[in-house]
Amino acid sequence: MGFYPLQSPHGCVKDSAVHNYWVDFDPNQARISIDIAQAYLALRDAQARLRHYHGGIHWKRIGSGEYLYRTFDGSGAARSLGPRSPETEAIYTQFRSGKSSWSERQSTLRGQIEDLARLGRAVRINRVPAVVTAIVRVLGQSDLPPLTVLGTNALYAYEAIAGGTFATHLLATGDVDFLLDARQKLRVAMPVEGSPEPVSVLSMLRRADATFQPLANQPFRAANARGYLVDLVTAPGALHSPTAAPISPGDLIPAEIHGLQWLLSSPRVTATVIGTDGIPAQMIAPDPRAFSVYKLWMSGQPDREPIKKRRDELQALAVASIVRRRLPQFPFDEASLQAFPGAIVATCWSRLVEQALPPEEHLASGVPGW
Repeated sequence: MGFYPLQSPHGCVKDSAVHNYWVDFDPNQARISIDIAQAYLALRDAQARLRHYHGGIHWKRIGSGEYLYRTFDGSGAARSLGPRSPETEAIYTQFRSGKSSWSERQSTLRGQIEDLARLGRAVRINRVPAVVTAIVRVLGQSDLPPLTVLGTNALYAYEAIAGGTFATHLLATGDVDFLLDARQKLRVAMPVEGSPEPVSVLSMLRRADATFQPLANQPFRAANARGYLVDLVTAPGALHSPTAAPISPGDLIPAEIHGLQWLLSSPRVTATVIGTDGIPAQMIAPDPRAFSVYKLWMSGQPDREPIKKRRDELQALAVASIVRRRLPQFPFDEASLQAFPGAIVATCWSRLVEQALPPEEHLASGVPGW
């Protein structure tokens, strides 16, 4: 297990508060983490295939003939696929066989993941609050556009990608922020199978935890019975985009926050993270390089609360150092940060160089200080 302090250009520890901020997985932790991720990937594939078989299929006698009908939800509405014939009999057989086969595979993989979850808890790689992984799983299985996890919880995705853990003081939080690309259509016409409620962010939160309720004076926020908060945010002007879908009555209304347009236009990463209950989820987070620059920029905003500014800075420096030391597939270059204004990139990079990265890792670039 290795410990990596943040370094100044001269190789000394710049801030004792972030000394020993990272621990690599040991070989056993790494093996179990990989096994869980692979099993969960197979489960998600089975779930995606099984969704093609949602609803049911049956024969219905009308007059002197039989017709094949397909149902798609719990309302009982059905569509005729035609009279009984060799073709419709083949459709019936394939549907029943396919649904049974993928249902069995899903059940087997869930059992495998439950066994692996016990191992994950035993070796303490179960990091993410269970309420967060529950929400992420439900959102991932819905027909909503992908939502990106922002803020502190994004560090769990970077842990999974880099194979280690950040120090607890960088991670503790009582909320999760989701970035919505409000330019995309938010809802689909079809409700969740067995539920009359239209698909929405709030309905998905309630599938994860039925106690979630929107806050009266903060329409972008919901809280569950234990006080865990979920914030829905987006970039300025996104709600007024010509392609933006209207918000359904009673659903969360995203808060428009300056600066999120840069993250919205930056690449994203996907990682299998593990909840405190040992059950995994596939989390979408900002590119770690964009996260570092955004957090450093946030730490310098005059209206940011002082306690949050210091935390922003520590998180930015920690993630930047792990990117440089453990994630060579994410080079800090102009192309990776082109969504940000050049002045912000130059300023933030000089701080990263000074406080987080050894001098031999400076890059040649047209941006001053790179």
